[in-house]
Amino acid sequence: MVRIIESGKKYIAKKLANQAVKLFGSASPKTLARLSSLLERIASTKDAKEIAANMRKMFETNHPMARWFRRVAKEVSPKCRDGFISTAIMNSMFLGLPIRMKFKNEEGFYPPNLIVISVTMRCNFKCPGCWAMEYSSKTPDLDINLLDKVIREGRDEMGIYFWTITGGEPFVRKDLLDLYEKYHDCFFHIYTNGVLINDEVADRIARLGNVAPMISVEGLKEATDRRRGEGAWDRITAVMKRLKEHGVFFGFSATSTRQNVEETTSEKFIDKMMELGCMNGWYFQYIPIGNNPNPNLMLTPEQREMSRKNVYHLRETKPFLE
Repeated sequence: MVRIIESGKKYIAKKLANQAVKLFGSASPKTLARLSSLLERIASTKDAKEIAANMRKMFETNHPMARWFRRVAKEVSPKCRDGFISTAIMNSMFLGLPIRMKFKNEEGFYPPNLIVISVTMRCNFKCPGCWAMEYSSKTPDLDINLLDKVIREGRDEMGIYFWTITGGEPFVRKDLLDLYEKYHDCFFHIYTNGVLINDEVADRIARLGNVAPMISVEGLKEATDRRRGEGAWDRITAVMKRLKEHGVFFGFSATSTRQNVEETTSEKFIDKMMELGCMNGWYFQYIPIGNNPNPNLMLTPEQREMSRKNVYHLRETKPFLE
């Protein structure tokens, strides 16, 4: 009987989430807050209830994140929007919680919420400071059968539905899209330079709905071309426009250095990323490793503090997920 009740709760929760997704673009914050409140009541764990409560408060106060959800509803295709909500939010945040708690009770420690996998050291770029450059092109790619096993066991035994794929350049591998399709109930977050995403690949990503490229930039045009080579900005932004046209959920990844940190954490930069279609962004601070490491590019203590304040400001003012 308990299992039947819990299964019913999961079914209702998923239906509520799907209904909320359909309403994001047109419903009032009050209506969305009510839906979140219902989700909060039927959530099966304390953590799930807390997540739903935070969503309710977000809609009640019309927080920038509430406006971000409206952007997702309006700018992302129904397939990619529903895929993001069902995998990155419902499965990862709600469905996976009971499995993770069971794992903790049996093994004595709480499993990670996500796993990062480097699938290849190969790359079509040779950017200064990239750690992957420390490895030769002779380093074999991660075996597809092993990768399949890791994802299957992570999902089924530890409740992990959110996977970050990195390299090298993941899109040099043509076999991974089939794997993402196989695990359609998981969300795959891909760190990439983006330039291998042609129309065919963009169309496949759009049809999958559970793949989100995070495209590397170094700031705006001048900063990006300086590190990634002349013309890199134009190639990257062309890919972003292509993904936007296909309705794909995607974002950016930026490595902050002493030279670009003011730009990468500025309103001007975020406004440009939103214009190009990015829904979220990731910041990493430069560490002097990899190809031609340069300690002089590390952020100063003052710059780290400035970066922290700037990002918090962006979170409180922009409909963007950093």
